[in-house]
Amino acid sequence: MESRWKRKQAKKKKLEEKELEGFKLLAPMSDLLAALRDEGNPNRDLHFDHYVTLLLFYFFNPVLTSLRGLQASTEFPKVRKKLGIPRSSLGSLSAAQHVFDPEELGAILTELLERLPANKGDARLKQLKEVVTVADGTLFKALPRVAWALWLNDGTRAAKAHVQFEVLRGAPSKLDVTAANGSERAVFKNVLEPRRLYVTDSGYASFDLFQAVIDAKSHFVCRLPSGWSHEILEERPLKKADRDARVVRDVVVKLGSSRASKGLKQSVRLVEIEKVEEPSKRMRGERPVRETIVLVTDRLDIPADLVALLYSSRWKIEIFFRWLKCTLGCKKLLAESEGGMALQLYSALIACLLVSLWLGKKPTLRTYEAICFHLMGLADAEDVVAGARKLRAHEDAA
Repeated sequence: MESRWKRKQAKKKKLEEKELEGFKLLAPMSDLLAALRDEGNPNRDLHFDHYVTLLLFYFFNPVLTSLRGLQASTEFPKVRKKLGIPRSSLGSLSAAQHVFDPEELGAILTELLERLPANKGDARLKQLKEVVTVADGTLFKALPRVAWALWLNDGTRAAKAHVQFEVLRGAPSKLDVTAANGSERAVFKNVLEPRRLYVTDSGYASFDLFQAVIDAKSHFVCRLPSGWSHEILEERPLKKADRDARVVRDVVVKLGSSRASKGLKQSVRLVEIEKVEEPSKRMRGERPVRETIVLVTDRLDIPADLVALLYSSRWKIEIFFRWLKCTLGCKKLLAESEGGMALQLYSALIACLLVSLWLGKKPTLRTYEAICFHLMGLADAEDVVAGARKLRAHEDAA
């Protein structure tokens, strides 16, 4: 039986240069990253563009699993030449998270997003004048020693990524990073933009936040928690398209009856839809229970079935979070500071956009693996394209 020592040594297998060949996805980034270069400090060898390049390199090379492994890759002359980076010490990589401003990557994220066509999703969403944007947050576990990332207790720490996701582009558009206990409502309120239709879950339900969205010249569709009182002003008849979308009620209301409700100055609309029964319940032989979801929106002019469709698009961000963690491998955080985690997560979103630009859509795990093999010199570009075509044919058939 193999000893524990041998297994441990096998895991520490020395990184080889041949495992890190190729990095063609970075081609669209050269000009954008060049804008990050700060020549004002002559004593600095590792510049901002170098650091971001290495973070992207980390995501596209599965053999790199730690900051130490990333540092080891800079020892190879071929890697330094291809990436245009200097040899970097572990200390300089660790210090970089405290030096560079992650907010500067927001402009690069926006630039890459605008290169994506807004042609994904249901055609009815394209008729809306606003940009359909889903807002939500997700947690990334941090080490217990990361003091700022307070969550459940001293032994459980995490960072929260507050992400906005454009449905028709199928990609993230905005990022903020806080401790796990950071308020999603507060972060969302600070980054509101005009001409957007924000889709959110019940955690964002707030009279003041609804009014803030309206004051920002945007609109909202939000799931309403149970127990919210309202006064019915108008009962709207349902059309066949509404019933086909599982809408069971459509009413215009004055929401709330307490002092808090005075924060919302106008009447809104409640669209109640029947919740889809989970297939697992039928398989277990459980008796069906009729449940509904109540959506609130300030859009009084669009069909009820479109309101239901807008809320269903919220699940795209959940799928994206799963892809970000499980496929792109962003479960493990390389940094410990809040700014360092933001740098890594921004780089992860940029990596996602680069893949989407290369393929024309977000890849599955198998397609992403094929891309990584191609970048490592183990698969031809034709193999990746063939995989992408299968993905497109599968989605078209669905």
